[in-house]
Amino acid sequence: QMDELFMICVVGEFNAGKSSFVNALLGDHWVKEGVLPTTDRVCILKHGDELHRSRQVDSFGETHEDVEELRLPIAWLSDVAIVDTPGTNAVVRAHEQL
Repeated sequence: QMDELFMICVVGEFNAGKSSFVNALLGDHWVKEGVLPTTDRVCILKHGDELHRSRQVDSFGETHEDVEELRLPIAWLSDVAIVDTPGTNAVVRAHEQL
């Protein structure tokens, strides 16, 4: 048995359409997308009763500034989490370090 949600991680080079793909899956524009690198941190999208954005807190209570959690009122996110990531080969080297 699995206690954690199954995660689908979307990875690839910058400007490859990762965030656009995530928005298409979700049926609306929930994450930023654009021609220039726009995803500056890992974003974990999970189910919530209402829209809520926060920094990721691990099981030790540590907050991670490079990881954002976005709760959305999308029913199927109760079974799976989507992870949007910064692109590789980006001009902004800090994005690749994530």
